[in-house]
Amino acid sequence: ITPASISDAAVQGFVDRISNAFVNGEINHDVINFYEIERGIKAQKGIYKYAKARGYSSIKEMMDDAINVHSTCLAITNVSGRTLTCRYMHHQAIGFEVFKPGEMLRFMNGERLENGPEVKVSAVNMLNEREVEITIDRDVPAEWGVGDAVENADYQCAAVFRNNIVCHNRARGTLFTTPKPVLVESNLFYKVTGASILFSGDNYYWYESGACRDVVIRGNVFSNCYTAAGGYSKAAISFYPVVRNPGIQQKCYHGNVLIEDNVFSGFDSPLLFALSVENLVWRNNHIEYNNLYRGCEEPPFVIRKCRNIKIDGIDCSSDTRMDTALREETDFNDSWSFGNAGGCERASKRFTLPPS
Repeated sequence: ITPASISDAAVQGFVDRISNAFVNGEINHDVINFYEIERGIKAQKGIYKYAKARGYSSIKEMMDDAINVHSTCLAITNVSGRTLTCRYMHHQAIGFEVFKPGEMLRFMNGERLENGPEVKVSAVNMLNEREVEITIDRDVPAEWGVGDAVENADYQCAAVFRNNIVCHNRARGTLFTTPKPVLVESNLFYKVTGASILFSGDNYYWYESGACRDVVIRGNVFSNCYTAAGGYSKAAISFYPVVRNPGIQQKCYHGNVLIEDNVFSGFDSPLLFALSVENLVWRNNHIEYNNLYRGCEEPPFVIRKCRNIKIDGIDCSSDTRMDTALREETDFNDSWSFGNAGGCERASKRFTLPPS
């Protein structure tokens, strides 16, 4: 889609179930008094909600995420032989065609948010707008059933989010939940209220799934972000899947993450929150602190139920703020290291900050 221009949309600007979409354009959401306009509000609930995004976009003052990439999972409500009865649990997902015959179905544990085996779909029968019968090519494994969920293992998409400006978003900046490669590169995140980048996933409320297994965050500028500390996630970069019973989780949900050569310029606030992540590397990121907003009085790094986390190569303008990192002791937190090696290319030179 090029060029792309959105001026008025009550909800998402673009929605696409199937991948291979590319967008170039400019998206503006000016400040509007919601009580003085009758015909709607500009794309307030998210601009891109679809498969792939790559372009040169200015995305400003959104009520929700600038981009949200995820799968839709369904709750299992009944099992009979080779047939699953499943339900669309969130009303905003109704109408999306999640499965077709011949596609692969993946089981998801409802309590632990752990992926299970994949099987082929043989037939799909919509019972009503919320319920669907799915027949697979073998009997449903005995350990999977009511309370668990299913997602499409084929239609997961890669995402490239590059050379964009995300400014003054009310909630998050971007949201990615997909096992295919995710590259977030050379963007400016400016005064985003919550997490600039959120990696979530759940089969609990939104039913937006897709465990991230290949993530690169490189060469971005995060300027005075996470201004609503405690709301809209946990840090500028947040890995925050919703696990119903994390105490019994045996496998990490997200994994294989590289965060390098970024600039974090702002007040004292959390930089990285990681829950249920394995194989994460933080290196050569530059951190500059200011006093524009009151600090959050929270550590810059919070690591929970993770494996093989390495935080190193930190170049910081204030050593006193980098001497604490929270590591919660659990069975998962092994191979965890924290160091200061310094040095990073200052990506901020490539951007002119928009007006405050």
